[in-house]
Amino acid sequence: MSAQPDWTNSLGFRQLIEDGLAIIRNEPMGSQRRALVLNDLSDLIFKAKQGSDLVRNSVLSVTPAQRSAYESFTLLDRFLNQAESEHWNMILDQSEKALFELRKTTPQLTEQQRDSATALLTKILSGLNRQPWPGIPMEPEESWVGH
Repeated sequence: MSAQPDWTNSLGFRQLIEDGLAIIRNEPMGSQRRALVLNDLSDLIFKAKQGSDLVRNSVLSVTPAQRSAYESFTLLDRFLNQAESEHWNMILDQSEKALFELRKTTPQLTEQQRDSATALLTKILSGLNRQPWPGIPMEPEESWVGH
């Protein structure tokens, strides 16, 4: 069974990441959509940080309440490779702060926060572009039709 939630393989997940990048770049977006995107991304990163702590502390079993944190972490680890490393922990931390700032009426993002959030979402999007649906190749294999 895959550790990634089914929604990560959907068009909606890709749109969430693309919308997050659009918000960071100050592209226009409706206020309701902006709020939903920021809430969903904030939740993903918050849970991934919790899941990262579980992995770093070598927790062998998780409670039902910790399951979504672990799933969020494994999702990001799929795209980031070693998401529990200090480098990615700093990126997750700064990205979380960036999303918090972006929720404000007048956000005051530092350059490091903006760069970290951009790097995180760009890395996820790059992973989606390489393998949008785990286990399904991007290009169809040669067909035997007509042979």
